[in-house]
Amino acid sequence: MGFQRDHIAAGTSREVSLSIDLRSLSSVNDKGIRSILPGKCTLSLGSAQPQEITAKSEAGFSVNGLLELPE
Repeated sequence: MGFQRDHIAAGTSREVSLSIDLRSLSSVNDKGIRSILPGKCTLSLGSAQPQEITAKSEAGFSVNGLLELPE
C-alpha cells in the first residue's frame, strides 16, 4: 500500500480517502491459499507505528465472511 503525506494544521480537519489493496488484508494458510479472514480490524493513521505515539486517528471495521483471493 503506497501513501501520500498530507499535512493538516492543528485544530483543523480534512476529508481524505484511502484505497487498500485486498492482498494487504490477506493471509496465506498452510495449504497456500490466500484469503481475507473474517474478524475485526483497526486502521491507525499517524506519524509512526501505533504503539509508539498517542497522537493518531483510528477507525475500526469488520470483515464478514471468508474471501479467497486469486494468486
